Amino acid sequence: AIVIEVKDVDRAPEFEAIGDITIDEESRLQLALNAADPDGDDVNFTASGFPEDAKFRGDAIDWEPGHDFVALPDNVFARLASRLRITGWFYLDQKVFPVTIKTCGKEKCAEQRIKVTILNVNRAPALNLTRFMELNEGEMATINSTASDPDGDYVSVEYGGKFSKKGKWQTGFSDAGEHEVTVTAYDGDKTIEKEVIVTVNNINREPQFLKLSDQTVGRMRHLLLKWG
Repeated sequence: AIVIEVKDVDRAPEFEAIGDITIDEESRLQLALNAADPDGDDVNFTASGFPEDAKFRGDAIDWEPGHDFVALPDNVFARLASRLRITGWFYLDQKVFPVTIKTCGKEKCAEQRIKVTILNVNRAPALNLTRFMELNEGEMATINSTASDPDGDYVSVEYGGKFSKKGKWQTGFSDAGEHEVTVTAYDGDKTIEKEVIVTVNNINREPQFLKLSDQTVGRMRHLLLKWG
């Protein structure tokens, strides 16, 4: 009798192609992994290269990059470049990292290497100020404002109406009334505006008495003085 022994030869799983991935900051990545073993064996998945907060559940990857995942370095040069609006010359507006995903059957494995790109999402600056102001004619009006940016970008502030670049206005005696002033904060990409209502109260001033010059009049003559 002839005995023929056929040994099992394990074959690698067939891994469905994934391809490179591109998402925005604060966008959720939900990646389903699909693979089948030609020998009918169970398959499992592993992944390397994702940040630590990415969640790996069996055959799926779940991850949401935070708003500061793509951020400028915290140094003097980066802050200067932000102030001059030239960060695009030196820094990429995205972050790219390689990821390796592997699936294994009984013995053999198949893997895919992809690139994950996270795009920076710029957020609008914040502008804090007093929305209403009241003063008298002849007084100095000052808008005290503070601006900040959640992404650390440099924020410039501009004042409308008769206000100077420093947010000051020396009112005169013809400025009585209500004035609506637009204050604008700009981070190089996004703008936020707020309105300030400035009320200038009318001040009643004492009349000005014009100086009279000396007059000479003869006898039996009328003296007529005019003013105003």
